[in-house]
Amino acid sequence: MLAASLKSSDQLSHFSQKYGNGLKVALQNLTAEKCDFLINLPQNLNIQNGTKSYLLSHGSPWDLDTYIYPDTSNSILQKFLSYKEDIFFLGHTHYPMELNIQNKRIINPGSVGQQRNRRPGAHWSIFDLATEKIDFKITPYKIDSL
Repeated sequence: MLAASLKSSDQLSHFSQKYGNGLKVALQNLTAEKCDFLINLPQNLNIQNGTKSYLLSHGSPWDLDTYIYPDTSNSILQKFLSYKEDIFFLGHTHYPMELNIQNKRIINPGSVGQQRNRRPGAHWSIFDLATEKIDFKITPYKIDSL
């Protein structure tokens, strides 16, 4: 959306109407270099920690626009079993959750803005690499009109 908004004010308008003013604020505050950096980030990032491997993805590992929710069908969740990684950190849905499918863990820490679970506040998590414990947090904040 950032790349499309940079190319077209119509796209920026469309995204702003649908999702709010976050992109407008980003474009007002980010340099061209920082926008380029964000646009060119890899879709997936693999991290190895000892014997455990982690895959960080904005959407699902196989498709940026596939949404993974707590009620996602088992047939879709089965796709995680084809990956070598043990633990997956996802975003995109703005919905905090933890799922387990066989020996795989799927975690979404939530979202600082535009939460989808109808609980106000910044949703975030702390993951302890040593214990593999996830601690979901909600931090209240004042919502100002932008």
